[in-house]
Amino acid sequence: MIKVLIAYEEKVFKSLQIKGHSNSAPYGEDLICAAVSAVITGGANALDNKKGFEIKGLENFEGKDDYYCFHAGTKFDDKGRIVTNGGRVLGVTAVG
Repeated sequence: MIKVLIAYEEKVFKSLQIKGHSNSAPYGEDLICAAVSAVITGGANALDNKKGFEIKGLENFEGKDDYYCFHAGTKFDDKGRIVTNGGRVLGVTAVG
């Protein structure tokens, strides 16, 4: 079973926690892998063209082998930060 916890504070996204295990064998020995992905968009309406908002927390994915963050519709700004560049932005995937 996969459990997803999405945390908001005053209508602002704060965190996403994905946990789970397919339970077909002891953890780490599964023949069947379970995975889940969540897509986080740049605005309430996926068609909105929201640009220039800094994306924070990507460092939390460094060195992890069971969850990943894929991003598109992003760019580096003039300060070297990763920022939104319109459309769908982040795809967070966890396996277990």
